[in-house]
Amino acid sequence: MNPNISPNTTANITVIIPTLNEEHSLEGLLGDLVSQRDILIEIIVVDGGSTDRTSEIFSSVSQAHSIPLRWLNSTAGRAVQMNTGVAKARGSELLFLHADTRIDSDQLLAAAFSEIVRARELNPGKPVAGHFGLTFGDHGPERDGAYYFYEAKTRLNRPDSINGDQGFWVDAEFFGHLGGFDETLEFMEDVRFALKVAETGLWVNLPGRLTTSARRFESEGLAPRQLLNSFLRCFVHIDFPLFFKQASKAYRAQNKAEKMDLEPFLRLAHEITARGGMFGWLRWWYKTGCYIRDNAWQLTFVLDCKRNRRRGFAPGEGPATITEKFEPAFNLITDNALGRTATLVLSVCTFFILWTYLLWAKEKEHRKMFEEYGDVPFADMDSYRTPKQTKTSWLFRLFGNLYFYAIMLLAIVRPSSKLAQRGNYDHSAWVRSSFAVFRFMEKIGVKFEITGLGNLRKLDGPVVYVANHMSTLETFILPAVLACRGEMTFVIKESLMDYPVFGPIMRSRDPITVGRDNPRDDLMAVLQGGKKKLGEGTSIVVFPQTTRSLYFDAEKFNSIGAKLAARAGVVLVPIALKTDAWGQRRGEKFKDFGPMDPKLPVKFAIGDPIRLSGKGNEAHAESMEFIRSNLESWLNR
Repeated sequence: MNPNISPNTTANITVIIPTLNEEHSLEGLLGDLVSQRDILIEIIVVDGGSTDRTSEIFSSVSQAHSIPLRWLNSTAGRAVQMNTGVAKARGSELLFLHADTRIDSDQLLAAAFSEIVRARELNPGKPVAGHFGLTFGDHGPERDGAYYFYEAKTRLNRPDSINGDQGFWVDAEFFGHLGGFDETLEFMEDVRFALKVAETGLWVNLPGRLTTSARRFESEGLAPRQLLNSFLRCFVHIDFPLFFKQASKAYRAQNKAEKMDLEPFLRLAHEITARGGMFGWLRWWYKTGCYIRDNAWQLTFVLDCKRNRRRGFAPGEGPATITEKFEPAFNLITDNALGRTATLVLSVCTFFILWTYLLWAKEKEHRKMFEEYGDVPFADMDSYRTPKQTKTSWLFRLFGNLYFYAIMLLAIVRPSSKLAQRGNYDHSAWVRSSFAVFRFMEKIGVKFEITGLGNLRKLDGPVVYVANHMSTLETFILPAVLACRGEMTFVIKESLMDYPVFGPIMRSRDPITVGRDNPRDDLMAVLQGGKKKLGEGTSIVVFPQTTRSLYFDAEKFNSIGAKLAARAGVVLVPIALKTDAWGQRRGEKFKDFGPMDPKLPVKFAIGDPIRLSGKGNEAHAESMEFIRSNLESWLNR
């Protein structure tokens, strides 16, 4: 007989522990369990296929103690493993614990058993299940306040605050009535079980506490991990089974990662909801809004926790005065059709706030990418083609052009404009923002093909580039493509200098402006201003067309680029462009903000440098032939 068991003990409890490669934690928990006094326990470890020393550690503990310990093998998955343990359990009471749990009192289980018996006596005819409060170990002091809040929540009996880390104490009969753990869920089976208990029974907070490691929160980030947990709890609550069926791969990948990545989960959720059309999407957001409404109490509970922590209360022991006043009033106002509709709107707004944060995070990634590629992204390449495995952003698939222009304006153009207004938008910044647009367009599914990059390395000194003009896209992308040639600028319409947001950017690049009212004046402006800039070492990009066009028409191409190159004594470089992926709108004011069509590939072809003689007529003809032949080849495929 176990010497720690009192002769008067009547309890008969089976502790079930699912394991999978738990060599670093299992010994500690088993040691805590065999040290429990005044209670008779049986321990079942159900292993899901460990490849480390988990089984050796179990054998070592089992041989050293007379307390009943059993080892079972099962397919991996906590739900399956715990149900397997129940099938072999001899106890009338069941306690489910995670392997990384620690117990700091040898009387914890005895006191818990007494409490659950008392709770059942006070609630006759109503099934009762118990859970413990948590203490998080292994975390830095800078986040003590946050962990205080989460520890206090585990002392509550609200089903959305209960999870498997807290341990589940339930009698075998009630467990059978509930149907066990849901084996269709690879994860979050504990949350589903907690909700099922609350639907037909009663949760009670057991005396004492369990300690669990905070290492995962510390490595992934406490806020991102808890945010993911909140999303997953919501999906369990609103019954979103398709998500869990398809999210297993992402969740397994996250378990192996050191840094939290929410994007795969959010992308999957919106991909699934978008399949149901607008009504399905609204229905999903309505359910989500209702869940958020039901959990709004947590906002004021944060305030209660802050006050209780200042007053020296242990987590969960201080009064929740603010929450107790807030919740009834909030429910009175919002527990109706109007209030639930408002929470739908709030839910969508919350999503957009998160979306804005993700945009900011993506911009930071862009900055890191700039550092990786430097100021000359394509300097050592002869050609470039977007990788086939590049996936289209789920946000673009969901929100289309709204998402595209929001990113462009909020994450790229607006910050660039602010830099320009402060006088800090130099050539390097221009190239970097251009490359950000390039990468972002690939993110939404646009496929680029750039040939002739090696011709740029043949150049020595400033040049004149002549290109066809098909859309707004080339004005955003060309700075990144031509960056290895150093300083450059465009010949542009004078009116672009006064555009809101864009104007400061264009002015910072000191372009050559033309009014398009008087062709002779425009020619002189380009020849005089262009020659000066070329003499200073700045290359010039000229679009000789009178208007943008999808097709080649020689009559609409003037020879201004060739004339400028001839007068300045520099070479002419032809560039053929196919950029109809960026469409145009009717009307002068908004024609630059047309719809994006990622199905249309973007193609750039950079020709050999053309050395001029005379007035440049032959060079003009040669450059036009290069552009014409490439356009016809692309458009006839």
